[in-house]
Amino acid sequence: MKVAVVVLNWNKSALTLRAVHSLLASVAKAKLWVVVVDNHSANSERQALEKGLPAQVVYIPSKENLGYAAGNRLGVDWALQQGADAIWILNNDAYVHPDTLSLLLQGVERWKDPAIFSHTTLISENPDRIHYSGSYGPEESPDPGFPYDRRKGELLSDCKNALKDKPATIFGHSLFIPTGIIQAHGFMDPDFFLYFEETEYLWRLRRQGVETVYLAEPVCVHEGTASKKDASGAVDAEIARVLGYYYERNRWYFLRLKGKAKRADVVRRAGGIGALALYFMRNFKPPKPEQARTLYYQNLAMWHAWWGVRGRKVLPQPSVVLY
Repeated sequence: MKVAVVVLNWNKSALTLRAVHSLLASVAKAKLWVVVVDNHSANSERQALEKGLPAQVVYIPSKENLGYAAGNRLGVDWALQQGADAIWILNNDAYVHPDTLSLLLQGVERWKDPAIFSHTTLISENPDRIHYSGSYGPEESPDPGFPYDRRKGELLSDCKNALKDKPATIFGHSLFIPTGIIQAHGFMDPDFFLYFEETEYLWRLRRQGVETVYLAEPVCVHEGTASKKDASGAVDAEIARVLGYYYERNRWYFLRLKGKAKRADVVRRAGGIGALALYFMRNFKPPKPEQARTLYYQNLAMWHAWWGVRGRKVLPQPSVVLY
């Protein structure tokens, strides 16, 4: 089997290089391409990435920040042109064990129906504890108290024997996709820009007969909140605000798409139509950083959710300029 692993980078060269080196250490009977897409990082980060990438890695720089779906799509298109049998979308804040790919391929081989796959994920801060283990069914929504998984925080060794391959809710930090599915059904919708694009994609595919499957034996380690952090590891408040905008806007769009919410629900969540109208009159442009930018992005998300606005509307920019 020919497998292309697509790793999307944006201003996190050190994490991306860690992911790449873990992939290159994989032991599996497969032709493996590692494809790194840089989503228009700052000059210093891009240069560090280019300098650190091994020669055998395929490097695709983007001329602009395309977001999650369209950024990954650059790598997907390259892989399709090369005749890859499967594409593995792996977050750059994850890294894999040497046998992860081999175990993935074995699990895919066992599963005969059309499916997209994910697998056991451990917490980077405590890499012997579970972050995700497929505990929610394909149509279940994660409990807010246990994002990703009901077993989050449990020791893998304590419940390993109970983990089984099965249809489940899976997430975009690691998606193993046979290329025939992309050729038949397309890829993720780029108009989400960030958040919920893989949720909508997998939901759409399930309605077309493609299962979403959790495989118990393959393992990766995932940081999970790296996109919100600066170079020192602290949460960058400005990036977190912008990411919060996309999360809230796209969550409501997806709920409306599923028929689980209506425009009136968006208005109520925003405090009523009067509150939305007052926001619109007062906020033609973002306030200065020292002002109420969190509230600005929250209100902007609800306003855009009400109108059905999509695509890239604000760009996450690090508070500390990296150029």
